[in-house]
Amino acid sequence: MTFPDWGMTGSRMAVQVCALFAALAAAGGAFKVLEMDTATQRTLTPATVYSIPDDKSPVTGDLSAGHALTVLSEKGEWLKIKARAGQEVIQGYIKKDRTNF
Repeated sequence: MTFPDWGMTGSRMAVQVCALFAALAAAGGAFKVLEMDTATQRTLTPATVYSIPDDKSPVTGDLSAGHALTVLSEKGEWLKIKARAGQEVIQGYIKKDRTNF
């Protein structure tokens, strides 16, 4: 497998990629990044979107039942999502059981 030439040699790019994954792991804990980030899911019931995966955290939005959303990652019972509500883009965390995921 070859990488695009961004001015880095193969070994230097490998170090950069490893550093990136280490930083993501440290920042995101046990989040599983999904390959299906372009797949649209739907809410099964009305869902509150939170700023962090905790139902006591600030609310970033509310989605109605049947609302389309994109799942970015999952962690336990939580999904990191983004959804469009008119001109606004809502991003945050919802409980997995509120969706058809």
